[in-house]
Amino acid sequence: MQPRTSVSLVVTDFGSDPSTVTRLIGLEPTSLASSGCTGVEGFDDEWAKPKRSTSWHYNLQGPLSESLGGQVDALLQVLDARVTSVQTVARQYRALVSVSVESDVYRDDDTVHVFANAEVSSALLTRIAALGLGFRCCFSTTEAPEA
Repeated sequence: MQPRTSVSLVVTDFGSDPSTVTRLIGLEPTSLASSGCTGVEGFDDEWAKPKRSTSWHYNLQGPLSESLGGQVDALLQVLDARVTSVQTVARQYRALVSVSVESDVYRDDDTVHVFANAEVSSALLTRIAALGLGFRCCFSTTEAPEA
């Protein structure tokens, strides 16, 4: 089975108001996520306390290309149309293109097989860098159903 992929723009480190990013970049987020905690007992040093973090996500909607490169290209076309806004966000906050690849795990006797790869061309990575964005690729696996 083909690995399942998703491509998104992720912005973090903007404080607690995601509308700041929305106003700057001119796109509505497709999702917001929070992690961390507001405080932990026993931490005396302010710098050592875990911080609550919110992230702003924009994923393409509608039919997507089969290829990962096609999905990255489609996202970059949206971002290229607002290049100045994207570069401003990238300078002020932590912003990156995030690629997720989820693959099935197959078991055959005592062997485990994982089939996943992700290929993004240097031309696409150059376009990402020109926008001032970072790049992250995450791989995950799920147990394939028994045949």
